[in-house]
Amino acid sequence: QVRPLLPGGPGCAVLVTSRARLSALAGAHLLNLDVFPVESALALLERSVGAPRFRAERAAARELIGLCGHLPLAVRILAARVAASPHTPLSWFVDQLTDERRRLDELRVGDLDVRASIGSGLRAMAEPEHRVLRRLALFDAPDVPAWVAAAAADLAPAEAEAAMRALVARRLLDDAGVDRCGQLRYRFHPLVRLFARERAEREPAGERAAAVDRVLAGW
Repeated sequence: QVRPLLPGGPGCAVLVTSRARLSALAGAHLLNLDVFPVESALALLERSVGAPRFRAERAAARELIGLCGHLPLAVRILAARVAASPHTPLSWFVDQLTDERRRLDELRVGDLDVRASIGSGLRAMAEPEHRVLRRLALFDAPDVPAWVAAAAADLAPAEAEAAMRALVARRLLDDAGVDRCGQLRYRFHPLVRLFARERAEREPAGERAAAVDRVLAGW
């Protein structure tokens, strides 16, 4: 989709944004966008709700940003909801988002929806990637190596590693560096973990228990 749009001569440039990494584009300079720094997220919220209201509840504003995981879309949605309710304290929104089972329900407004955005990244992926994402969400470890995904999803190690690389390419998992054993480790964004856990809870309880048992046996 992108290659036919690239200019063939000098003096031109093309800026492309994509959820998936376009690593195969020759000569492309790749820039990975991370979540908002705290101050950037707070600045967006302040512009949306107004300085007086923001300053009156700065501590609650910081809590809200943390509950959004600094995710730009989540902060944008939250800012719109807060701005649309000028007489509702920010602390009320904190109470709503604190419940993890309701958090994704709260992070939608109009046609903006965090759950739908995360789900769109999964649509083109195969069953092994879906299963790895679901099963890893059963564990609250800050990051995991690929063998945990292999055990949880009942896959061969090479299949699990390939699935995790595909999920990283779709920004559904993040690289967390290499551990002391030389293994690559991976981590969730908090809101992606909540999404994946919702999907995992649709599986039969016996399958979830078996996945946990396999990982515990590996540990």
